[in-house]
Amino acid sequence: MARLFDRRFMQRALILLFISLVSLAPRVALIWRDDSFQTLNDLPDQLEYLQLGESLRNEFRLAFVDRRFEESVRAFRVPGYPALVALCDANVKVVRTAQAIIGTSTALAAYLIARRWLSKWRAMAAGLLVALDPIQAYFSSLVLSETLFVSMVTWGIAALVWGDPPTRFIRSRKRQLLWWAGISLLALSTMVRTTALPLALFAGVASAISVAPESARRLRRPLAIWLVLITVIVMLPWAVRNRVMLGSWIFTSTNDGFTLYDGFNPDATGASNQRFIEDFPDLRSPAMNEVERNRALADRAKSWARANPLRSIELAGVKIGRTWSPIPLSDQYGSSRFNVIVAALYTIPLVGLALFALICGKIPARARWLLITPALLITLGAALTVGSMRYRLPAHPALAVLAVSVRFKRNQNGNHVQEHVQSGMIA
Repeated sequence: MARLFDRRFMQRALILLFISLVSLAPRVALIWRDDSFQTLNDLPDQLEYLQLGESLRNEFRLAFVDRRFEESVRAFRVPGYPALVALCDANVKVVRTAQAIIGTSTALAAYLIARRWLSKWRAMAAGLLVALDPIQAYFSSLVLSETLFVSMVTWGIAALVWGDPPTRFIRSRKRQLLWWAGISLLALSTMVRTTALPLALFAGVASAISVAPESARRLRRPLAIWLVLITVIVMLPWAVRNRVMLGSWIFTSTNDGFTLYDGFNPDATGASNQRFIEDFPDLRSPAMNEVERNRALADRAKSWARANPLRSIELAGVKIGRTWSPIPLSDQYGSSRFNVIVAALYTIPLVGLALFALICGKIPARARWLLITPALLITLGAALTVGSMRYRLPAHPALAVLAVSVRFKRNQNGNHVQEHVQSGMIA
């Protein structure tokens, strides 16, 4: 028995080591990319995050100078990712190194999610799919929040699938604590990207339903209240800080109005283009602070959307299409033919097999709802803001798990047919 245990342990260790090495190889290579000012300025968000990291490191304050208005803004970004940059000494190469490790941990989390229902070889395939994701590898070399956010979402889902939700049939207190830890991690991810705001609620309910729909039906309403309460508690210190410093209860950020108007305005194309700031001289008025600019742009976006409902619906479709485009459309990533080919070769099979697995897969039907939750919320978020390939990255690990779960069998004529898997409990 001991020898059998040792062999299984060594086998798992070798699988995890193999996934880690495959994941680290491209990410470590990208650490040494050019980190000059001009390269970082191609995506100005990187410079903002570096300034925020330096501000936290040197002065223990979250602020940077928005050059568009020549004003120090203090709630334009949530604090989660700037905290990581500060811990990395606001050094680009150190940030890239940390993100190479974080991205590798995401591949390991995908393996653990898949191992909940699939064989170790299928689970290894899921981990390798995430490890070899060229888009995630590329973003690990940028000073942007995607890598940290994707990892938190994936580990949160891993905790949900291995934990026990608070139903009437509690198997293990430790596993129930693990489930609540997953919910807390998903709630904390809102401090990295505010688009995660509804994730803890929807993922938690989907997890409870996937385990025991009968008992979850009785507890769904109070459970939902608890999930919302945890998210509010996580965001409350940030909101209190903003109330004290800015005089307003800002639970998310003062960037939300910019993003909303970016997606709904007369010149909107579905992509991000904030040149509209030049059309509003009042936004540069010294009398208007960041909170007022945020509200003014949000109000203008809502007014335009109400006045142009058909165009707003059309834009929503365009933005969803941009988000799920198999090829990159941005100037930074899509200008290279090599990048376009590699992204298409990865994305088309990934999304295609994942959609196929929603109908025919080895994962229980109810559990598929949990795995598809990030993709559904990302799609909704894209429709309400702007569309970009980078925004769909949190859905990739769960889609990889679905993709490797596709199941086939042969019929008597030797043809391949799909085998439907009946709904089952997560065991």
